[in-house]
Amino acid sequence: MLYLKTRSSSIPSITPPAALAPLTAGHHAGPKSYYQWQNFYDEAPQAEEMITRSYSNEASETRSDKYFLLPGRKNTITRMIDDKAIDVRRMIGTHGPLEQWEASVKTRFPIRRSFAAMIGQYVPRLRPSLSSVSDAEDVTEKWSRKSKLFDTVKKRRVFNRGSVQAVLSDVEIDGTRHRSIALTSRRPETLLAEIKRLGLKPKANTNFSAFLLAE
Repeated sequence: MLYLKTRSSSIPSITPPAALAPLTAGHHAGPKSYYQWQNFYDEAPQAEEMITRSYSNEASETRSDKYFLLPGRKNTITRMIDDKAIDVRRMIGTHGPLEQWEASVKTRFPIRRSFAAMIGQYVPRLRPSLSSVSDAEDVTEKWSRKSKLFDTVKKRRVFNRGSVQAVLSDVEIDGTRHRSIALTSRRPETLLAEIKRLGLKPKANTNFSAFLLAE
């Protein structure tokens, strides 16, 4: 198992955390929190096979995500999904090696004024570039001046096992390919037990923002 060195979202089926679930229509404003472990690899780790064998496969998709990140703000992730939606996630705490994230805002274009204000509350630097007539191209052009833009293409497979969700991704970042495993749950103790069952290293937890900003 090779880890990339970093520098620094009911039984048997569950509802995926909002930050990691496939894109759906509508707007979301009620914060939802979950615990997460994630890491990136240069080849498929053994845990991938264990996940595909012992979890139920719930969904798969290929999508393009743009990440707008502010240096020094690895605890906030702002992304645009398939030029159709924007979501903001924040790290709000930790539990041992796990990070607790909040799916703070998720909204589709056109962006309502109230949702623009919410995004501005969490990422004030990006608020002046939003309006009800903003489209994906306009927002991308303006936000890329105020933040670091990362273009990614993801092939994602979503799996569930009890209260744990696993997302296996082939990720292309600015032309470079990586693999990722992300495990989430609203129960930190269950998540830690599952990480160890899969033979993963709890302290190797690296969220997407920290990984991108370290590149």
